[in-house]
Amino acid sequence: MSEKQDYFNYVIDVLGVREILLEGHPAESLEQIPLLILVQDYATYSEEEKELLVKMIGAMKIEAQKIAVTDLSQRTVESSQYALYLCDEVGDENCPANEIQTYSPRILLQRPELKKPAWSALQKMMALIKH
Repeated sequence: MSEKQDYFNYVIDVLGVREILLEGHPAESLEQIPLLILVQDYATYSEEEKELLVKMIGAMKIEAQKIAVTDLSQRTVESSQYALYLCDEVGDENCPANEIQTYSPRILLQRPELKKPAWSALQKMMALIKH
């Protein structure tokens, strides 16, 4: 079994994330998934970056079956209730109310001083989903 498959099994089996969308795999029921997490360049993530992503998802304390994770470049469906963008650069502050943008695990590992604003963004998403 490949490292990639091992990781996906871990995310699905241990964290309970319902589906991970990658490279052209259609999302059959995204409209039922409240939170879509879009990760910039996820396909090229190292194990350390993937581990931090798993910790970030876990820290939000959102039921795993309510989350789907995909690479930002693979986004083809616009129907999730909320979207969390994990990007290397955070820019547009004028996102719709149901979308939040923050730093990717890759950048947080390179620049630990950005962990506080990233955590604040995750807390905002947690508050949105719980309402």
